[in-house]
Amino acid sequence: MTAMINDATALLTHVDRLDGRSAAHCARAMFEHSVNALDLENSPINSSGRFLDHSAVTDYQVSRRRWYLRLLTAPARAKEKRKLDRLERETAPVLKRALKNYGPSFRKGWAAGTLFDRARAHGLESDYEAYRIFSAVIHGSSGGMTGTARSIRGRSVFRLGPDLNLTAMAFVEGVNTALKYFERLETQTDRPEAVQIRVATERLLAHTETVREELRRVDSLLWPATPVPPPAAVLAIYRGGKERWFQYLPAAGTLQAAQPPSVLSRSAQESLDEVRAAVAAGRSGDHEDPTTVLVPGIPLLEPKPNAKIFPADALMSNRTPASGERVPGPLER
Repeated sequence: MTAMINDATALLTHVDRLDGRSAAHCARAMFEHSVNALDLENSPINSSGRFLDHSAVTDYQVSRRRWYLRLLTAPARAKEKRKLDRLERETAPVLKRALKNYGPSFRKGWAAGTLFDRARAHGLESDYEAYRIFSAVIHGSSGGMTGTARSIRGRSVFRLGPDLNLTAMAFVEGVNTALKYFERLETQTDRPEAVQIRVATERLLAHTETVREELRRVDSLLWPATPVPPPAAVLAIYRGGKERWFQYLPAAGTLQAAQPPSVLSRSAQESLDEVRAAVAAGRSGDHEDPTTVLVPGIPLLEPKPNAKIFPADALMSNRTPASGERVPGPLER
C-alpha cells in the first residue's frame, strides 16, 4: 500500500508538470504493485514470507555496489565502507538461506511466474496491455516515441521535452489501477479511511476528459507548424579576401567554425563566385564586414578542433542567401 500511494502521488505530480515519461514509469509500477498485492492475498506460492525474504537480495546487492567510494574523501570513504561491510555480513547468510529455499532464480525477482500469468490469474490481463505500452516507452522502443516524433510537411520532427499523449494515458491508466486497488482495500478492511480514498480516486478519474483535453490543447501549442530548418553551411567573406566557413544550426541559432566543404554543387559554386566578385569589387552595400552567405545543400561540415559555439546573430547581421535560397529570419528560428 505504501508503494502504491507513493507512486500514485508521484503520478499526479508528473501529470501536473506535463512529464509523460515519468508518469508512465509510475503508472507501470502501480500495476505491478496491484498484482503483487493480489498475489500476497491469494497466491499459495507468492506468499508474504517469500516477498519479505527478497529484501536480502536487494540489501546484498547494495552492499556490493561500491564503485562510488573513490568519489568520497578518505574519512567519508572509510565510514561508508564500514557500513557496507556490516550490511554484507548481515545479509549474506540470509541471502544464502533464501536461495536455498527458493532457487537461483530468486535473485532476479521475488515472485514466481511471469507478471502476465500472475495478472491473468487475478483477472487483470486486459490491464496488462497498458503495462506493455508503458514498457515500450521505458525500454526505448520506437513505438514509445509516438508523442515526441511527428511528420510535418514530409519531414520528420523530433521534440525534446514533454510527451503529452503519454501523460494523458499514464493519468487514466494509473488512476484506474489505483481505484481498483482501493476498491479491494475497502472490501477487505471495511474502514472509513478506505472509503474516503476510494471516493476521492473515483472523483479524480471522473476528470479524465478535462485532463485529456487540456493536455491536447497544450500539446498543439508546442508542436511547430513547419519543420525546423535543417543545418546549413555559412561562408563569411571579408573585404580583404579572407574566408571562413561555419556550421549553422537554425533551430539553436548558433554558429561553429568548420572545415571548408570538400565538394560544392555547380549552382552553389556559381552563386558563391558572384558574391565573392561583388565583395572584391566593393559592391556589397553598406553592410558591415564580413558578408555572410548561407549555402544550402551542403552536408554537415566538420567542426574545427576546439571550435566554440556562439550566437549566429553575432556574425550574421549581414547575411546573403546563395542559389536563390531565403535565409530564415530570427522568429522562424
